[in-house]
Amino acid sequence: MTPLVLLMALLALSYLGSYFVEGRALEGIGLPSGVEWVVVGIVLGPSALNVIRYASLVSLAPLVHVAVGWLGLIVGLEYGSAGGGRLGLRSFLLGMVSSGVPFVLAFAAAHVVATRYGHHTSHEATRIAAAVGALSSETTR
Repeated sequence: MTPLVLLMALLALSYLGSYFVEGRALEGIGLPSGVEWVVVGIVLGPSALNVIRYASLVSLAPLVHVAVGWLGLIVGLEYGSAGGGRLGLRSFLLGMVSSGVPFVLAFAAAHVVATRYGHHTSHEATRIAAAVGALSSETTR
């Protein structure tokens, strides 16, 4: 059994376990929170565990471009609206600031850690910090 298949099987098992233990069987199916593992994946990178080869990552690039484009389309269609109506300017700006402050704080902290302790170049540290900042400022209901 390859490590990737084993990891996917463990992920499916943990999802099913949380589904039954947390009582979601009566409420409906929903995804459990897993953002912390996304951050670990960004920090470690795909080559840290030697699970995915670089050639495999390159072959998945077109799929990632389509997925990011699709997410951009969905966000763009619903941007600035809530509850079936458009947001007022004050509410819109308050939402932008309340999301921007955690982004800037997480970006700064990740950039310092990536340059000082991760020994990354400034360009790499900026890319890592932007990803961590975006993950940290994401909000859901």
